[in-house]
Amino acid sequence: MSDFVQIHFLTAYPASCLVRDDTGRPKTMTFGGVPRGRISSAALKRAIRTSDEFTEGVEHRVGTRTQMLGTRIKERLQEEEFKEETAVAAARTVAQMFGRIKSANAREPERTEIEQLAFIDPEEERGALDVARRYAKDELSEDDAGEAAKGLIQNAVRATDIALFGRMFADRPEMRLNAAAEVAHPFTVDRADTDVDYYVAVDDLNDRQEDAGSAFIGEQGFLTGLFYGYANVNKDLLIQNLDGDRALADQALAAFIQGLATVAPIGKQKPFGTRARASYLRVERGTATPRSLAAAFLTPMQPRETSEQPMLTRAIAELEGTAEAFAAAYGDDIASRTMNVPDRTGTLQDCIALSQDAA
Repeated sequence: MSDFVQIHFLTAYPASCLVRDDTGRPKTMTFGGVPRGRISSAALKRAIRTSDEFTEGVEHRVGTRTQMLGTRIKERLQEEEFKEETAVAAARTVAQMFGRIKSANAREPERTEIEQLAFIDPEEERGALDVARRYAKDELSEDDAGEAAKGLIQNAVRATDIALFGRMFADRPEMRLNAAAEVAHPFTVDRADTDVDYYVAVDDLNDRQEDAGSAFIGEQGFLTGLFYGYANVNKDLLIQNLDGDRALADQALAAFIQGLATVAPIGKQKPFGTRARASYLRVERGTATPRSLAAAFLTPMQPRETSEQPMLTRAIAELEGTAEAFAAAYGDDIASRTMNVPDRTGTLQDCIALSQDAA
C-alpha cells in the first residue's frame, strides 16, 4: 500500500478576488445547492511553487514552466559570441526535443519557441545548453544533438515542484511524470455571494473650478469567506519521482505544507490586502485510500446569528467530526496532527513533522 500524506486547512479571507473568471469576477462554484467562493487548484499550485516559502524550503530545487527554452539557449549562445544563425540552429535542434517549434512568420522567420508549456528541470536546462553549445561548435551532428537532447528528459527529476505536480510532453508521452500531489479547489464553507466595489479616482491637479467629477470610475467584484482546502501526496511516488532521494522528498513535503498554510494566489492583492494564514491545519498520514472532508460542508455553515459559536469553531468541529466518522465507517488507521489557532494548540511544525520520515 502507498504512503499517503493528506492536508486539510481552513483559511479566512475578507474582501478578496484571489482568482478571477473571464468577466473579472471572483471564481465560484455551486455546492450543496448554494454558491460558494472558489480558488482554482492551478492558481494555488502556481502560487505555492513560485513563493519564497516553497523555493527557499527546497533550496531552490524548482523547475521552469516555459515555452522559451529555445530562446534562452539562443540568447546564451549569442552572449558567448556564436553567430546568430548558428545560435538559432542549435537552439531549435535542442528545443524541439521538448516540444514542437512554433511556425515561422514574417516578423520572426527563425523562431525558437515551442508550442507547449514545458516543465523543465534545472539539470535538463543545463544539459540542453551544453548540447546546443557542442552542436554550435560542430562537435555533434544535428542527429546526434537531437538524440542527446532527447536523452536529457528522464523519468526522475531534482525539481521538487515537477515531482509534486507532474508534467506531460505532448509529443513524448512516454516521458510523462505522474504527479505525486493532488490539490482540490478550496471553497467557502458557507454561502458566498459576489459583491461589487464601485470606486472612483480623482485627478490631483483638478482644481474643481470647472469639473468636480472623478477622472475614472470602475467596478470590481469581490467576495468573503472561510475556505476549506484539501490536498494529498503519495509519498512513495514523490520519492520515486525524485530518484529515491528521501531527504529531498521530506523537504518538498515540508515546503508544500507550509505553502498550503501561508500562500494564496495574488489576484488583486494590492487593492484588497489579501494576506492570510490558515487558522486550522490537519495533516494525516497512513496507507488508507485518501479522502477529502468536503462532505463536512455539503450543508453550508450558517451565520453566527443562528449559533452561539463562531463559524470557525464550528467549521473545525465539523471537519474533525467528519474525519472521525469516516474512520469509524471504513476502519481507516490514519495518524493525524493538527494546528488549531483559535484554541492555541499545535503548531505548523508539529503538522509538518508527521510527514517526515524521521518523525
